[in-house]
Amino acid sequence: MARVSWILPVGPNAGWLNQTLDSVREQTFQDAELCVIYDGHCELNEMAVDGLRSSGFKNIRELVVNEPSGIVNALNLGISNTDSEYLARIDSDDVNLPERLSVQIEHMSRQKDLFGVGSSAILIDQDSRVIGNRNVVTGVNSVKRKLMWRNALIHPTVLMRRTALERTGLYNPLAKHCEDYELWLRMIALGNLDNVGRPLIKYRVHAYQTSRKFQADIASAAILKARSGAASTGIEKLSVPLKHKIWLAANNLRP
Repeated sequence: MARVSWILPVGPNAGWLNQTLDSVREQTFQDAELCVIYDGHCELNEMAVDGLRSSGFKNIRELVVNEPSGIVNALNLGISNTDSEYLARIDSDDVNLPERLSVQIEHMSRQKDLFGVGSSAILIDQDSRVIGNRNVVTGVNSVKRKLMWRNALIHPTVLMRRTALERTGLYNPLAKHCEDYELWLRMIALGNLDNVGRPLIKYRVHAYQTSRKFQADIASAAILKARSGAASTGIEKLSVPLKHKIWLAANNLRP
């Protein structure tokens, strides 16, 4: 059994998948498997994964969702079909830096109470040119405080413990397009999350990214419930409804 499972959902139009797969193969930490979830059939994507296997990376699981059902179902399918100690998120248009897993596993090993750890990211465009950086807050208390207002982790940078998901449950299908934020709120109600300040991925910004428009009525209710659970631990004293209204306004939503 591998110590880490990469959870990689792949949609039909994964034009940068080869770069993502190369970055998985080139990790300095090698005790890992790749779980690819094809959210819809695409021969080019399957050929890219076959190319990774031919290059010598043999520890690959491939799961197929014949009818595209979205990232939440794909993520939960991948998690449920692996049994590693850690789960590493990555998207099919992003690129891991070679030391990513080594740095994050060392960080988690030093802090046994952590449910997960993310990192900062280098921003790249569709031609892989660096266009900036996205920095994150660090320290469990700072991460918790920010999460009560808005997302504090970059989803495809996160490494999670499987035992954390066994306690919190998987991604919530009702929190479509904010599934990561809703999960983080449930996690900090039971444990801690942190970030590594240094960038560990190249995060691609491009015109073909999935729209992040929320299904306001359903997703808002899921976020409010998770935020209330996190607040019950005494993280912040400001009222949950007020914070939720501020979050809705920041995302151009209505209660």
